[in-house]
Order: sequence, then structure tokens, then C-alpha cells
Amino acid sequence: GSQYLIDEILVAFKKEINPEDAQKVIRAAGCIVKDTPLDLGNTIYTLDIPDDKRVEEMLDVFRNDPGVAYAEPNGIASINVE
Repeated sequence: GSQYLIDEILVAFKKEINPEDAQKVIRAAGCIVKDTPLDLGNTIYTLDIPDDKRVEEMLDVFRNDPGVAYAEPNGIASINVE
């Protein structure tokens, strides 16, 4: 099954987008940065989405932004850490 967290998405901004601009886009969408962004070539943000929005809606918002490399649901890893 495709399990993912219903209130989190992963958004990667293109290299040329500076952190301030990324934060503006994130705030404009009503999202909150959850963890320290990961820099894996693109800067990847884990975002909490607003309670009244669905993951699919928020992915569309970010995917339509020219500065976004990609946006995905935050998948639940099936590894149990004790």
C-alpha cells in the first residue's frame, strides 16, 4: 500500500533558489518547516501542511512553483527502530 504521512510533504527547491526565497514560498503556502533541510544537491524541506489542506493539494501548489525541483508525499518507512 502507498502509505504516507497525511500532514507532511517533502519539497526540494532548485539549486539556484536561496533559502530566504524558499522560506517565502513555504510561508506563502501556509506550511511550516519541520526538520533541518537536507542538502542533497537540491535543498529538501520536510513541511507540515495546514490542517485544512490535503497532501495532493499542497503538492500541486509546490509543483506549480518554478523554483521547486519536486514535491512528494513524505513516505512512511517500514523500518521499525527500537
